Amino acid sequence: TDSNRVLKLKNNLLSSKYELCVERMRYFTEIYKEYPDDPEVIKRAKAVAHTLNNMTIFIRDDELLVGNETSKNLGEKINLDLQRYNNSLEKRATFKKLRRRKVQPFLYRGT
Repeated sequence: TDSNRVLKLKNNLLSSKYELCVERMRYFTEIYKEYPDDPEVIKRAKAVAHTLNNMTIFIRDDELLVGNETSKNLGEKINLDLQRYNNSLEKRATFKKLRRRKVQPFLYRGT
């Protein structure tokens, strides 16, 4: 039934660990390395296109409204397309803070 399906989805999410998804960062890094001399706006556009063409399609079992912005069941992405790329890379301490926080720490597996 629908209520069983929803309950299963809810339990799946509640039992999942929070994870940090670096997929978007990886695709942005590839483009910024490949086109270092392009204007910032062009690099950003190429990086967004590269990300959309290569990102993991995430669909949960029994899900009717599909889609997820990360490759993780319960994850957070790093939005390099919403801020300057170099500024994000300088904030590596953020990763440590996310992993060490006491309430719902994020897992980072490098994938």
